[in-house]
This record gives sequence, structure tokens and C-alpha cells, in this order.
Amino acid sequence: MPTLSSDDAFAEVKAKVDLVKVVQEYVPLTKRNKDYWGLCPFHQEDSPSFHVNPQRQSWYCFGCERKGDVFTFVELIEKTDKRGALQLLAERAGVELKKLSPEQKDRADLRKRTLAMLKLAAQYYEYVLWKLPAGEPGRRLLESRHVGEETSRRFQLGYCPAGRGFAEYLRAKGRSLSDALEAGLMRRDGTDFFAERLVIPIRDERGSVLAFTARTVRQDEPKKYINSPDSPTYIKGRVIFGLDLARDEIARRGHAVLMEGQFDVITGHQFAVANAVASSGTALTEDQVRLLKRFTDELLLVFDSDRAGRAAMRKAAALAAAHGMRTR
Repeated sequence: MPTLSSDDAFAEVKAKVDLVKVVQEYVPLTKRNKDYWGLCPFHQEDSPSFHVNPQRQSWYCFGCERKGDVFTFVELIEKTDKRGALQLLAERAGVELKKLSPEQKDRADLRKRTLAMLKLAAQYYEYVLWKLPAGEPGRRLLESRHVGEETSRRFQLGYCPAGRGFAEYLRAKGRSLSDALEAGLMRRDGTDFFAERLVIPIRDERGSVLAFTARTVRQDEPKKYINSPDSPTYIKGRVIFGLDLARDEIARRGHAVLMEGQFDVITGHQFAVANAVASSGTALTEDQVRLLKRFTDELLLVFDSDRAGRAAMRKAAALAAAHGMRTR
């Protein structure tokens, strides 16, 4: 397929996607005559004022007065920019935005396979945690931390038992062990990388699994947590943990509660702090601040009260301020 110019790409994608179908993935719509109506996803309302015109492929809200086309809608709903909206809609429409070199294609294929493997691993770990006797140590750990099954399932928590269980699972399904090794899920001897640990998926703001962090259930294990290495899908300083679950509540409350660790966020959500997110145990980065700023202009910093926590809070506040964000 030839390379598309930017204008050509926008035109081709717009011709191939239906605004009504895109909006219906986010907003229940009711047809009235030839048009569609629903509750506006961009402001609070009780009566539908969000209007979609399928003939013109345009939308308008009579409440907040926002309006636009399919690209504007995806920009606003996904908190992205115009190029990001184009990328999302191009993938949906099967439009190739540019011709890839062989090396770029190899990297893109590896990323795609890695994402598929990580998704499969999360499903496997979750199944072990809740359905098998081998998951009992993980269930006990969650009980000790007062985290219930509903919250655990929202975060897709899982358990990895000792041994080669995941490798055996992959062989049974005819899946590639080398892809699992590349994704950091297995050691070279075939044993599970996260053995005897409660496994916490790290997902992007759209809910795709990018990596894992895992907490030991053994008292004699000196490494309480181990993490996936940086990979074709994951760079630690670019991801905000819990954002996929917290984004709607952040919009509703007008601020995010930024915590230090993943378990802090999980516990926060258990106790109704549904706008809690974390920088995943790393010092807050510029990439993370830019990501958060797509969703809010205000952060409530909840870090540890020790010396290191106070220092991290001061650095986070300064970095947020440099990007025009308020902190408290």
C-alpha cells in the first residue's frame, strides 16, 4: 500500500468510519427520525442533549455546546490529540498511515505479538488466582490487605504458582514460548518469571496490558516486588498505573489522587478513592505529567510521610507546576 499523506489519511479514514458506530461504543444512543440522541459524555446531564447527525457525520451538544466530527469526538473522549485520534481510527478502519521499513515492520509485529502474549498471561494468572487451589496463597494475601474480589477483578489481579505452569499452558494452546520469553514472562530454563507471586497487570489508559509487577507471598523472599523489564510495549516512565480505571472519576471530581505504589492505588479503589493512580514506584516523569494533564489540571499528592516520600512529593509538585498543573 502506498504511503498516505496526512490529508489523504484523514480523508480515507473519515470515509471508512461511521460516526454513529464510533459514538455508540461510548454513549448509548436513541434514534429519533433520522438522527440520534444521548447523554453527553463531556458534561453531567439528566436529559439527552447530545445530537448525532449521520448524514453530515457531525455531532453537537446543546448543553455544553461542544461540536465536531468523528476526529473531534475521539480526541475529546480518549483525551488525545488529532494525530492520536487519526491513529486510533485508522487502526479501526484498516488504513495504513505510512509504509513501514522492514525493520519498523519487525518492531511493529513484535509489539503486536508481545501485547497478545501479555493479555493471555493476565487471563491465565487471573484464572489461577480465583479458580485453582494453587491460587490460595494469592487469595490469602489479598484478604490480609482487605482487598475484595470485585476490586481485584477490576484490576485483573492474578497469581503465578511455582514451576512451569505458564509454559505448559502455552504448549497446550500451541503458542510461542519465545514470545513469552521476549515478553519477560519466563526465564530461560522455562520456569515462570513471577513464580509464587501475586501478579498485578500494568495497563495503559485504554486498558491494554503492557507489563506486570508482582508481589511475593513468601516471608523468606528478600525481593518483595519484581517488575517486567522495559520491552517493546513498556517504558516504565511513560505509564500511569490505574489510569484506565480512574479516568472517568478523575473527570467527575476534577482531580487525580497520585500515590506512590500500585497496591496503594488498589487499596484506594477498594475504599472508594476511585480517582487514585500511581507513578508505578518511579519518580514522576515529564511523560507521566503530560499524560495526566490530558485528564486533569490538578493533582492531590499522597506519598509516604518519610523523608524520601516528602522529597518525592516536592519534586512531583515542582514538575507538575512546570506543566501548569496545580497540586495540593
